[in-house]
Amino acid sequence: MQSNFTQIVLVPILKEALYIRILVTMIKHQKKNYNNAIQLDPNDASAYIKRGIIYKDIGDHDKALSDYNQAIQLDPKEARAYYNRGNLYQDIGDQDQALNDYNQAIQLDPKDATAYSNRGNLYYNIGDQDQALNDYNQAIQLDPNFDHAFYGKGLILQDLQQFEEAIICFDKAISLDTNLINAYYNKGQMFIIFQQFHYQN
Repeated sequence: MQSNFTQIVLVPILKEALYIRILVTMIKHQKKNYNNAIQLDPNDASAYIKRGIIYKDIGDHDKALSDYNQAIQLDPKEARAYYNRGNLYQDIGDQDQALNDYNQAIQLDPKDATAYSNRGNLYYNIGDQDQALNDYNQAIQLDPNFDHAFYGKGLILQDLQQFEEAIICFDKAISLDTNLINAYYNKGQMFIIFQQFHYQN
């Protein structure tokens, strides 16, 4: 009986360890591919951007920043380099630089929904709800299937106590990405708050 119980407990742990090992292997393989691409063509801005994303994801901010800077130096009109560098600046708490990069990305490519959504995240984080809502709405207009833009809009509507509209946004985000856990959580919170609000009024 003890052996069976131990096996039940260990199996999920082993699965998680295997998943992490596979993920690490994939990241190493991707980084190697981009290293090779850069060796073959040192002027390939796209390869620097993609390698920068990998460095950012593994927490190597200095190397990520170096790659984004190199991409911008090679191609100053590459919007993706700016909004990815903006994401990095936002992660390390440099909101001013992040905003500058998002603005530049949008100026270069006004139809890129991701840049608007990322800038919306920044505005939300610094408490500028009006600007954030404008950016999320613009992102949704450009890409009606942008799950994270609906989620971000839902957060603002939640803060503004527009509970029914917030739930609609969370539902839409979930319908577009069933793995968006935070949307489920906030939707549940909305039902509780919505019921309390109506009970008190």
